[in-house]
Amino acid sequence: MLVLAPPRLDEAGAEELLERLARLPRPPEAIDCSTVRFADPCGALMLVAIGLSAPFRGGHAWGLVLPREGAVRSWLARCGVLRLLEEHFVVDGTSGEEAARRDADRDPVLLEAALVRDGADIHRAVARIKARADLLLVSRLGYSGLAADRFTVAMAEICQNAVDHSGSPGVALAQCYLRAGGGPEIRLAVADVGIGVRASLAPRYAGGYPGTWDDRAAIGLAFESGVTGTGDSDRGLGLAAVADLVRAWGGALRLRSGTAARVVGAHPSERSGLPHFPGTQVSIRLPHAADRR
Repeated sequence: MLVLAPPRLDEAGAEELLERLARLPRPPEAIDCSTVRFADPCGALMLVAIGLSAPFRGGHAWGLVLPREGAVRSWLARCGVLRLLEEHFVVDGTSGEEAARRDADRDPVLLEAALVRDGADIHRAVARIKARADLLLVSRLGYSGLAADRFTVAMAEICQNAVDHSGSPGVALAQCYLRAGGGPEIRLAVADVGIGVRASLAPRYAGGYPGTWDDRAAIGLAFESGVTGTGDSDRGLGLAAVADLVRAWGGALRLRSGTAARVVGAHPSERSGLPHFPGTQVSIRLPHAADRR
């Protein structure tokens, strides 16, 4: 049994894929991405997360049919996602992508995806995020060097959170896009397949929470400065700091965990009762400085 991925593998497409998986009477043998014509960091990392999560997949390796669209396959290879998919799926259709892999470091608009497991991985990820932030935010989107530095520090803590709180490796990916009918924007995603926001915060906050302690409540609490699952008073600044930056810059940040999601910044929203996602995903969109409102 195959499950067909939506033709656009972005935030909305990732949710549609999870819904299609949830509707199946049993886990599929493979995910068919053959008709995917577009993918962005959020959708690509959701696919990686599904592959990383053995409990989500019932402990079995699933097959994965790659997109027929050559540009999408090339992008998956250049941004490092194809390599991660090959490690956690039985992938069909990987031939001819070696040149794209070799070109990844020369692509100025990509932050290549890589797993973050420990302090050494975080150090390497922060160095890569810093280099790409200078290029993407300053050179491509017109932000100041100070803004890029603040963004790098905040994103470093989100990567740290994935290691400290989730019990699972995290993975980050970013790219600069030209919007249809508009200027450039950066899309960035960080995901893990660990215990999720609710379980991470429960030991410190569930008992005293004044309402129902569920995924929606935990996600709302996670946006408050100083909230942390570690008990370390110096932590708990990452997500709140990133959210403040995103709001100030006219962008949008979406936090997805368990069965709920919340968007802050542009077009804020909350959703609950979503198909279960085994972990946490943060996705960010930042506009060109000239487009900020």
